[in-house]
Amino acid sequence: MNSDDDSSSNEGARPEEESKTKVNLTQENVKELISSLLLSVVEYLTKICVTCEGDDVADPQSVKNLMKYIYKFEKSLKKLQKIIEYSNNQSYDLGIVIKGLVKAVDEYANPYEWLYDNVVDKYLRSGEKLDDTLSIIDTLQTNLLERLQVSKIDQEKTETQLVDESTTSMG
Repeated sequence: MNSDDDSSSNEGARPEEESKTKVNLTQENVKELISSLLLSVVEYLTKICVTCEGDDVADPQSVKNLMKYIYKFEKSLKKLQKIIEYSNNQSYDLGIVIKGLVKAVDEYANPYEWLYDNVVDKYLRSGEKLDDTLSIIDTLQTNLLERLQVSKIDQEKTETQLVDESTTSMG
């Protein structure tokens, strides 16, 4: 293999690939990139499995295809890892979710259950806390407005009583 043409998983990415990846990692397209890379990882992994389970495993063309798919699989995983690192640096929850999801799949857990338990429930609980907080703030605002209105009414009554007392004492 030519070191200029290919890079193995131990060598790291070429400098021009790294700069392309860094340029493409913006907040707008992170979600799009992640879904695209996840699909390509699954696609290459499926092709690797099909090739390994095929009858022509010893065929030179099958071996060549297998190596090509493994290389593309590793490349996609590296890009996905960079995006996850970028997401973590940008304080997104995407990296954490993907790492947790991969760990759940590694442990033969149902990924949908894991997502529901660790993502959906988490945000539902956060939403309930936010609703409670907003309710408290609304109650406080209502009480403050009532007190301000009552104090304004009391002040107006006091002023009118003083005016009435001053007019009766003058007359």
